[in-house]
Amino acid sequence: MNFETQRPQHGGVMIEKRQVSKRTRRERLPGKNQKYLRAVKNFFEKDDLHLADAMEQQKLKFQTIGQTDSHSSSGFGHVSDPPSPTTQKVNELEMLLNAPPSPKMSHQSQGAAFSQHKSTLLSTSPRHSEMNQVSPPSGSGKEAQHSQHSEHLIAAYSPKSHSRTFASITTPFSKEVKRNNNGRRPKGYDSNANKIALFAETFLNHNKAASQEDAIRLAKEKLSAIRERTSNNLKNWKHIAKTEPSKAGEMKTNVPKHLPINLYVSARAHQLYHRGQSKDLAEAEKLAKAESVQFREKKRKHNAIYEDKRRQKKQA
Repeated sequence: MNFETQRPQHGGVMIEKRQVSKRTRRERLPGKNQKYLRAVKNFFEKDDLHLADAMEQQKLKFQTIGQTDSHSSSGFGHVSDPPSPTTQKVNELEMLLNAPPSPKMSHQSQGAAFSQHKSTLLSTSPRHSEMNQVSPPSGSGKEAQHSQHSEHLIAAYSPKSHSRTFASITTPFSKEVKRNNNGRRPKGYDSNANKIALFAETFLNHNKAASQEDAIRLAKEKLSAIRERTSNNLKNWKHIAKTEPSKAGEMKTNVPKHLPINLYVSARAHQLYHRGQSKDLAEAEKLAKAESVQFREKKRKHNAIYEDKRRQKKQA
């Protein structure tokens, strides 16, 4: 302990300020509690050691909760003194080890059994047996199953096989489906097949589809609606840029950069000027043209890299 004495200016009263040291003495439990802790430690470290034997090794004798003895009214048998908190914890531990499973765990086990039964029914369906006649690729059984699922995934989304669905496949969406992990989109993430797979998987997970066929149908409808909405939005912006470019300043969304450069500059200039990002329309037109040129240059470089990789892959 460190003590500091301060003499305040008012009143002349001595004030002692006690500063507690950071190092405090470690308080040990009584000897009997230490024996209980060692017994529990030995019980957990040795698989073939019973709790009663572990307690006997430490020269401790007690009975579990609920047992009575004629010589003791506390319910702890041979222990003469009242049970310590550690003894109560040990008794509770033994009761938990011997207790039956909770209703929640029973419900989860029943759900797992139902899922396994459902998978068995699907795998034994006639259509599933016909599709499984194709010889699986070489490798382990798990890899072969995932590869077979990915082949069905590609075949179902191809334009020539719209009638084929995943109605008879147990796991329709395999690990081959591209996901946006860690904020980096893998190659093929924006493809039509991958978008339909992700949408269908979401419908199934949220129980918005009665079957896998229904999920794929809803996914295709959602993708078509997105494409139609994007197309209508682009047509609307083209009409605004041609007829009334000053109306672009009232729009909350930015002018699409995919518009032709002359239409983009005229509409975007009014938008920049209306938002106070330029002094006049002349400066706004320069800024809009610079944005359009930068976007097209970035797109050109990306396409060049893609074409170069495709050419190298074709030559190899």
